[in-house]
Amino acid sequence: MKAGDKKRKDTEDEIDLSNVIGGSLNILGMKVDLGQLFSLNESAGAVKQKLEELREQLQKAGGKPVSIGGHIRTSGVLGQRDFSIVGRESVKAYKKETPVEEKPEVREPFVDLFYEEDKKDNREYVKIVAELPGLEEKDIKVEVQAKTLILSADTLRRKYHKKIKLDYLVKDAVHRLSYHNGVVELELDKQ
Repeated sequence: MKAGDKKRKDTEDEIDLSNVIGGSLNILGMKVDLGQLFSLNESAGAVKQKLEELREQLQKAGGKPVSIGGHIRTSGVLGQRDFSIVGRESVKAYKKETPVEEKPEVREPFVDLFYEEDKKDNREYVKIVAELPGLEEKDIKVEVQAKTLILSADTLRRKYHKKIKLDYLVKDAVHRLSYHNGVVELELDKQ
């Protein structure tokens, strides 16, 4: 190794971070002087001890509210910046939160009703066209109660429910049902 390389390596090892970051933090009543913490004058053991004390304080706080405040100053190639920190946080040391699953909201689909007559097959029927995006045909449920048709679907991501009043009684069995591009078409024969 050349003499110039050794001198450059010694300089890199001895970068004094206290010239780059300074200020103080007050965490749980424990004052932390950032300039002193990152100073070359501070021994590695002393820095480790301060960080260990801070870790223990945060562990003791558990999930209780914690106040954090202070002032941080940074210096660098782009100049100096000052930051003020004020806050009250809840520290959750070593606890993992499980995400809460949100249930989908129940939507009421748009529905069109058509009362039609097929003279060739000699039948009267109700044709219902409804928008139910994001489903599969097997998810769609049709229930008939007197002159009311209940159209519903319940999946992990989508939930639909609509009661439709009919002009006349219809048969319980669906004559025809098709589902394509989020639109369901079904026919129910008049009783």
